[in-house]
Amino acid sequence: MKAKQVTVTIASGGTTSGAVRMDNYMLAGIITPSALTGTAFTFTVSNTFAGTYVPVYDANGNQVSVPAAVSRALGVSGAEADALAPWPFVKIVSNAAEGADRSVTLCFK
Repeated sequence: MKAKQVTVTIASGGTTSGAVRMDNYMLAGIITPSALTGTAFTFTVSNTFAGTYVPVYDANGNQVSVPAAVSRALGVSGAEADALAPWPFVKIVSNAAEGADRSVTLCFK
């Protein structure tokens, strides 16, 4: 199985990472840093790198969300992974402004 990892940064005082090209991979996991202000991640997506990013919702109308905690490997599967799969570009969004720059690793399969 092919896999890739991309580390993104959520800037101090910010909530949203830079964009990541999914390259026909599916988001399968998130590795969190040893310090994190937010307690959940949501996602925004776009069909172009510099396009307008919009929140992702599942088929039931719920915003796709993953609980977050420090120093964890978080799985992304099922409805969450399926909702993200069609989009070529993704950003991760913390539910709180981060207290410092935070590096988050996105794991794709």
